[in-house]
Amino acid sequence: MDKQFFIKRICIDEERPPFSGKLEEYFENYIHHYILVPNNIIIGEEGETWLTMMIMPMGLYGSETAEVHPPQETTEDGVTSYPVYIPLEAIYEYDTPVETLIELYFNVFTEFFTTYFKEVSIEDIRQLKAMTDFDYLRSLPFPAPPEEQGYLGDELEEGIGQQ
Repeated sequence: MDKQFFIKRICIDEERPPFSGKLEEYFENYIHHYILVPNNIIIGEEGETWLTMMIMPMGLYGSETAEVHPPQETTEDGVTSYPVYIPLEAIYEYDTPVETLIELYFNVFTEFFTTYFKEVSIEDIRQLKAMTDFDYLRSLPFPAPPEEQGYLGDELEEGIGQQ
């Protein structure tokens, strides 16, 4: 069966955080295995579900914290996108941007799944976090080379994301 749940990352700031796209790949697979399959959600539905992480300067579209917005359904391509505002400044609030982004992502996962899928509890997300391979995630390159960052739209730009 094809994947149906994706985490996409967008940043409109010229100084976008140079995270590896492998971070989102890890969480997509992990969430598929430990949240979607056991709770029988999203899998088998028509189309795709995207958590679209929009990293933007604080105050541009949201508050000082990460927040999930209601879904935007696109029937033409079968994608249901849940926009998520992540303030750029929050990522660099501490000296550990990778760990900070991971923590922000878990806050987003908690809000997203407990709001839109009642089968998932806060405890499910806590258990997911407890099983996370933080050593692997910390080992990902930061800054990652541009071709590994995996921002939405990179594949459209010449020389970025192409091999």
